[in-house]
Amino acid sequence: MRWDGSWTFNKKAIDADTGRVHNKGAISTALQMEKQVRWSLRQPSMFLWAQPLWFRTVTGPYSGAYLPDKGRSHFIYSAIGFQQPIGNGSLRLDMVNAHDWAGGELTQIGFLWKPSGKYQVDVYYNDFRGDNTSEFGNSTMGHWDELFFRLTRYF
Repeated sequence: MRWDGSWTFNKKAIDADTGRVHNKGAISTALQMEKQVRWSLRQPSMFLWAQPLWFRTVTGPYSGAYLPDKGRSHFIYSAIGFQQPIGNGSLRLDMVNAHDWAGGELTQIGFLWKPSGKYQVDVYYNDFRGDNTSEFGNSTMGHWDELFFRLTRYF
């Protein structure tokens, strides 16, 4: 278990509506819990994690990471996820679910495949469900989803 805290002093952010630059301070804290689980001797260990996060803007209701139209000065999120290698470890299943306690949820499911030491393929599906009080993504959309694909070559 680990606790992290950070203070961002004079953070610069651009207001999406006016284009003006804001300088705001921000405090962020998180409690991180991690656990390695081995289900069988034939299968590689699964890595589980959970993280509640509390975020507060110090000098006003605006931060560059969130939309300014909500007027909220603090945000409480929680997330849980896992990474499970499959077979010899060249394939990995990932899943994360993040929840905004004011409304909204983001789920990501994906596969990472490493056929050799030089190449890696990532395929992820993101599903967002929110409402007008949620700070995830764009608050004007109640639902969106996307498929993400990446091919990487290591040198």
